[in-house]
Amino acid sequence: MALICDTSALLAALDRADPRHADCARLLSEAREDLVVPMLALAELDYFCAKKGLHEAWSGFLEDVEAGAWRVVAPTHADLCRARELQEMYHDLGIGVVDASIAALCERLAEDRLATLDRRHFGTVRLNHVKVLTLLP
Repeated sequence: MALICDTSALLAALDRADPRHADCARLLSEAREDLVVPMLALAELDYFCAKKGLHEAWSGFLEDVEAGAWRVVAPTHADLCRARELQEMYHDLGIGVVDASIAALCERLAEDRLATLDRRHFGTVRLNHVKVLTLLP
C-alpha cells in the first residue's frame, strides 16, 4: 500500500507560509505507507520551490529522497499513453500532463488515495480501478 503525493500537497508541506501547511505536513509525517512521489511531480515541485524561494526546504526534501523516505516513480510508456487519454477525455477541465500522469499512476498501482489539494482535477477524473479517488488531507 502506498500514498501517492501530488505536487500541491508536497509544496504545502514544505512551505510553512502555506495555509494548508499543517494539514499536509501532518498527513505526510504520520503516513504509515510508502510515500510515492511521481517523477513529473518532483520536477514540478522543484520549479515551485525555486519560484517561492524555498531553497532550504527543497534541499531538505531531496536529502529525504536520498535517504529513502520517499519512493520516486517515473511514468511508464503505458502511463503516458493513459495520461494522453485522460487529457483528451477531460480536455474541458484543462488537466495537464503532470496531473494526468499521476492519475495514471494511481490506476497502475491500484491506489485509491491521493495526497493533493487539487480537488478540481482529481475530484472530477474517473479512473478504471475506483469510482472516485479519496483525496487527502
